[in-house]
Amino acid sequence: MNPIHDIDTGALALDDWHRHLLDVEHGLGGRLRVIDGPLHHFASVAEEREWIVGFLSGRPGSNLRQLLSEAFDLPLANMARPTRSRLEDAALRSYQSFVAPALSPSVLDIRPAVDEAGGEVDRFDAQLAGFMLDLAKAAATNGVGVALLVEGSEYIPQSNLESLRTMASTAERGGWPVLVLISGNPGPTRQS
Repeated sequence: MNPIHDIDTGALALDDWHRHLLDVEHGLGGRLRVIDGPLHHFASVAEEREWIVGFLSGRPGSNLRQLLSEAFDLPLANMARPTRSRLEDAALRSYQSFVAPALSPSVLDIRPAVDEAGGEVDRFDAQLAGFMLDLAKAAATNGVGVALLVEGSEYIPQSNLESLRTMASTAERGGWPVLVLISGNPGPTRQS
C-alpha cells in the first residue's frame, strides 16, 4: 500500500506556493503536495513570510522523529525567548516531548494511545499530530503557519510517510495553518 496515494502531485510554481501560504494565512487549512525537484526556493518563500519552516532531508536509516527533531531545532530555538507567548511555550514543550525518544531511545513509551472514541491509535501519529497542532497554534498567533518541506522521501520509512499524510489530512480538515511539501519518489501517486 502506498502511504500517500491520494496526494496531489506534479509541478508547483513558486507563485502557486506563495498563494498556498496566503490561503493558509487567511484561514484555509493546510495540505500536502508531492513535487519533483529541490525545495530550497520554497523554503525561502515561507521564511520570507516569517513562517516556521522545518526542512528535512531523508537519508538511509533515518526515521521521521529524528528528522523532525533536526528540522525544527533551529526554528524553535529562535522561539525560545523570554517574551514568548503561552502558545509558543506550549509548542516548545510539545517539541521537547516529541523529540525525547529520538534523543534517548530508552524513554520510548510503548503504551497505546487512545482516541476520543476510546479506540487505539498509533502513538507516533498522535504525538506527531499533537506537536504539529501546538506548533501551528503558536505560528497562528503571529498570523503565519508551519511549512514542513521534505526531501529524500525515498529514504523515509513508508509508515512514517503514512504518518505525515495522516497529519496533513488532519491539518487540512481542522484548518490548521500547516503546509507539507514532499520532494522525491515516495511511490506512485495521483497526478493533479
